[in-house]
Amino acid sequence: MTPIGELRGGDLAPANEIDCLPQAMVQDTALLDFINEVQMYYTGAQVSATALTSMTSQMKEGTIRKCDMASIYTYQNTLYKLQMNGLQLRKFMEWSAAFFKTWEPQDVTIAFDSSVRYYLYDAFAGVKYDLDISKEPGNRIRNLTWMNGKAVQDTDSFVVAVNNYRATTQLLAYADIFAEGDELPKLLEIDVRGDVGGVRELLGEYIRTVKGGTIEPHVDNNWKIVGNNWKAADHEKAVRLLREGKLALNENADSRTLPGKAITTADIAAF
Repeated sequence: MTPIGELRGGDLAPANEIDCLPQAMVQDTALLDFINEVQMYYTGAQVSATALTSMTSQMKEGTIRKCDMASIYTYQNTLYKLQMNGLQLRKFMEWSAAFFKTWEPQDVTIAFDSSVRYYLYDAFAGVKYDLDISKEPGNRIRNLTWMNGKAVQDTDSFVVAVNNYRATTQLLAYADIFAEGDELPKLLEIDVRGDVGGVRELLGEYIRTVKGGTIEPHVDNNWKIVGNNWKAADHEKAVRLLREGKLALNENADSRTLPGKAITTADIAAF
C-alpha cells in the first residue's frame, strides 16, 4: 500500500498517565489539534471542535498509511460548516464540559459522568479557555478568549467546523444544548469537500497535498483543566498505585464511558 506520508518528531497522542484514561480527555494533545487544524483548513473556520473517536486513537512516529487515518478518526463522519455567535459557542462548550464530574476536595484523580459516552466530549481550537471542574456543569468555561487574548463576546459572529453527527444531533436541532426558543447556529455548508470524502479522507488529503507528505506533532495548549486543586504528591501516589494494581478505578459496563469515581485521599492513605 502506498504510504500517505511521514510523521516526524514523535507520536500524535502522548502516553496515558492512567491506563484506562486517554490523555486527550484531560489535556490538549497533538492528536486532536491535528484534526481541528484540518477541519479549520478546509472550512476556513475560526473555531473547530472534535472528539476522540476511539479510546486507542494514535498515530505513531514513522510512515503514515491509510489505516492510520482510521486509527485517529474511527467514524465515517463528514465535515459541516456552521455560523455561530459567542453565546452559542459558550453553550456548546458548557455542554461538552459537563462530561466531567465536579471535583471534590478529597479527589486526587479526575472523574467523569459515566452515563455520557466519551465521544460526546469535544476539544475546541481557535479559542483559548480554562475548564474549571470545581464548578457545577453549566458554569465551567472560564477565560474564553480568541487566540490573540481578546475576550469572546456573546455577539461575536464566526464560522465553526464540526462533524455531521455533532451538527445534526446537537447544534442544528433543539436537544441538550439549545432549548426551544433559542436561536440555533446557521448551517453554511454540508459535506465540505465531499469530493474527497469525509473527515477521515480529508486528514489524508491534508497530509499529502497541504503538508507535502510530512507532519510533526504540534500542541498549541489553548485549553487546560483547572480547579482540581489536589496536592501533586497525592496525585502522583494515586497514579503509582494504579499502575502497580494496588488500586483500581471502577469498571464501567459500557466501554464507551470513562471512570465515574475518583481516587481519593482516603483511598491512598492505607499505602
